[in-house]
Amino acid sequence: RPALVTPLLLFCLCSPGIAAERGWCEYRQEAPAESAMRANLPRWVCNFATDHALQKQYEPSFHLNPFFILGDFDGDHQTDAAILVKNAATGQIGIVVIHRTAKRAYVLGAGRSMNNGGPDFAWMDNWTLYPKGAVKRSPWEKHTLQLRGDALWVAKAESASALLYWNGRDYAWHQESD
Repeated sequence: RPALVTPLLLFCLCSPGIAAERGWCEYRQEAPAESAMRANLPRWVCNFATDHALQKQYEPSFHLNPFFILGDFDGDHQTDAAILVKNAATGQIGIVVIHRTAKRAYVLGAGRSMNNGGPDFAWMDNWTLYPKGAVKRSPWEKHTLQLRGDALWVAKAESASALLYWNGRDYAWHQESD
């Protein structure tokens, strides 16, 4: 009898439309290009997204490579994660930053306005990790910046760039170029 149950179970799990997407690291059989990318997310990120129901409002966005960046964004000497996401209801692009130790998520864009970045980061075509430390004064900012943790450098090629950084309470925008 177990031989009859196994093929039926495999059919239900692998058939398109039958297996519902359960989280950021689970995927439907009909999306092979995204499947390999989803498999790269660290397990703790997947668990956090599921435990906090992030997948109900946001889904990972794969339009940029990498689609996630690891760093110590809050300066607590533990690895945090920044994941490109799309708001499932509006289609707006943004970033979810997960502080691993504090077990908190911060949404930048994806429907929530982020200073000059606005509520939709669809304009962004480049991003990378900016290491903690001193930041040169920008002509667009009135103050210098000392990063307590790593930051995210976001940019539109040949247009503008900014740093998204943790200020101890929330994420702030620091214009780098325009």
